[in-house]
Amino acid sequence: MKKKIASLVRGIRLHFKFGARLRGEGRRIFLLNVPSHGNLGDHMICRAARAMIRDMFGAEPFCFSTGDTAYGLGFLRRNIRKDDVLLLTGGGYMGSLWKKEDLRVRTVVSMFPDNRIVILPQTVFYDSTPEAAAMLREAVEIYGAHDNLTVAVRERASYDFAACRLLPPPGRVVLMPDMALYADPFRGAERENRILLCLRSDKERVERAELPAAVRRAAGDAMKVEQVDTVVPGHVSLAAEDAEIDRLLGRFASARAVVTDRLHGMIFAAICGTPVVALDNRSGKVRAVYEAWLADVPYVRFVESADDVPAAVGEFMASDERYEFDNSRFRECFAELKRIVDGE
Repeated sequence: MKKKIASLVRGIRLHFKFGARLRGEGRRIFLLNVPSHGNLGDHMICRAARAMIRDMFGAEPFCFSTGDTAYGLGFLRRNIRKDDVLLLTGGGYMGSLWKKEDLRVRTVVSMFPDNRIVILPQTVFYDSTPEAAAMLREAVEIYGAHDNLTVAVRERASYDFAACRLLPPPGRVVLMPDMALYADPFRGAERENRILLCLRSDKERVERAELPAAVRRAAGDAMKVEQVDTVVPGHVSLAAEDAEIDRLLGRFASARAVVTDRLHGMIFAAICGTPVVALDNRSGKVRAVYEAWLADVPYVRFVESADDVPAAVGEFMASDERYEFDNSRFRECFAELKRIVDGE
C-alpha cells in the first residue's frame, strides 16, 4: 500500500513538473536515476551526461531522480512513446554491491521492452556469494530479452565480464570513459600549501588505517593535510548540483596534491589539473579506470599500497609544474553514443 501511494504521489508530481513538455512533437530523451543523494561524484556524472545530451541532440532531457525512477515508472509508462529513448545515469551501481540500485536497472529494462535503452558508463561488479549469482542469472535473462539495450562500461574488467556473461553479443556492450571525463577543465583557483586526503568510509573501502599518518609525514611541517570527501551530508537536488560540484572542485583545484581511493576523487583532481595519488577500492574500479583512461596523464599516479604513497607525494611536492586537463580525447570517445541513441 505504501508503494502504491508513493507511486501515485510521484505521478502527480511528475505531471506538474513536465506538463506541456510531454506534449511536444518528436523523440524525447529521458535520463533516469538522476541522483538526489549527497554523492557529488554521481552528480558530476549526471551533470556531464546532461551536457552531452544538450551538445549531441540539442535538447534538455527529461530528468527522473532516483525516487522518480523507483516510484514514477508507472507515470513514465503511461506517457512514453515507442521512439523515445531511456538513458540511465552511469556510475558503479550495477552488480551485487548496491542491490537496490541494481534492481532498479533491471526493473527499467523489463518495463520498457519496446524502447531503446542505453545504460551510461558503469562499473559492473558481482561478488562470489549465492545471492550475487542469483542476481546475475536474473539480469542475464532480463537484459538478453531486450532487443534495444546497450550497456556502456568504463573499464576493461567490466567490459570483459559484461560482454561474456551479462549481455550477449554482438556489439551490445561498449567501452567508454567515465561520464565525468566529458566535463570541461576547472580553472581559476590559486594553489595553497595543503594536501587533500579523500578516502572512502563505505562498503567499497579498503582498510588502510596507516595512510593518514603516512601522508602527513610525506607532507612535512610546511604543508597542511586536510580531510575532504566527495560525499556531502543529506540530499543534493538537481537545482543545487552545480553549486555543490563547483564548491568541491574549487577545493581540489586549490590543493597542491590529492591522495584518494575514490574514483571521482581521482577524476575531480584530474579535471582540476591537480596532482593526485590514487589507490584502489574494493571493486577495483579505481585501478581499472586509471589503466583504461588516465595512465598517460602525467599528474595522475596510481600506487599499489599505502607504503608507496609518501614517495609519490614527495615527487609532486618537489615540482612546481602546472597542469591542465584536456578532455578532447574523452569527448571523441563519447561520439559513439550518438550513433547508438540514433539507432544507426
